[in-house]
Amino acid sequence: MFSFSVIEHIPNDQEVLEEIHQLLRDDGGLIISVDSFHGFDPAMRAVHEAAFDVQKYFEKDELRELLERIGFRDVRVDPIFKSEFSERWFIRVMKNPKEYFGLFN
Repeated sequence: MFSFSVIEHIPNDQEVLEEIHQLLRDDGGLIISVDSFHGFDPAMRAVHEAAFDVQKYFEKDELRELLERIGFRDVRVDPIFKSEFSERWFIRVMKNPKEYFGLFN
């Protein structure tokens, strides 16, 4: 199962992850990405949170502990988009989201 930047927008994220865990076969796997923006400009992070209805930003250890508590095994949490380039891109997008996301038109 694959989820790209969805869980952080769901108010009952733990309940959803528990249901996913129940649905997966014993040999199944879950690959997810979640927005964190850890260390990014707090003002830009707040713009993103409001613009995209983010319910919760996950920190690396917090996400790992949640998944393990639910029962996921072999949990690996790796940050992606953790560079100066990605931070500059994020700030650029948040200053003009209409340019990048048609949903604002």
